[in-house]
Amino acid sequence: SWLFLSAAFLSVGAEISITPEPAQPAEGDNITLTVHGLLGELLAYSWYAGPTLSLNYLVASYIVSTGDETPGPAHTGREAVRPDGSLDIHGVLPRHSGTYILQTLNRQLQTEVGYGHLQVYEILAQPVVMANDTALVERRDTLRLTCSSPSPAEVRWFFNGEALPIAIRLGQSADGRVLTRQVLTRHGVRREEAGAYQCEVWNPVSVSRSEPINLTV
Repeated sequence: SWLFLSAAFLSVGAEISITPEPAQPAEGDNITLTVHGLLGELLAYSWYAGPTLSLNYLVASYIVSTGDETPGPAHTGREAVRPDGSLDIHGVLPRHSGTYILQTLNRQLQTEVGYGHLQVYEILAQPVVMANDTALVERRDTLRLTCSSPSPAEVRWFFNGEALPIAIRLGQSADGRVLTRQVLTRHGVRREEAGAYQCEVWNPVSVSRSEPINLTV
């Protein structure tokens, strides 16, 4: 049972490190939280997906001698503990992102704790560019373009296929249901600013560019 780690054992100095493989996983990847620095003969492992050793965050416990694994409240059906203490997550999702803690128990009933962080990146959908007007009057009207994406990402703007020197991170509403937006504004638009505008969203594993919107001045 995973309850063996709920008691207050003496904790020894932390030597454990945890690294995700691959380092920048995309949603749907099979990943491993690889453990380094385990010392001595260990009785058991417990994995937590959260900032503390709360039982609410317990993913699974593993008994080394028998290979028995017991899922905890935070198990999503995708995790499996390896005999060496590493944690496999199959078909990882963005919701798997966050802090992970491994707690070990040795024969002296001492515990040791290691921490790691997992960031899972979404495969980005195509963004959409909207304009306040597509037929503008030179030096009078203001050009306002809005780039919308359903996911947090970096954004770049393009004019007639050439990148503009603008790079701003897209945010997300608190409830996660409002499209993220980034606005490009030009006051007193000039004739040479007529043309095709696009925005491109990207993260370390994915990039997607909008369809062009054509403006006349």
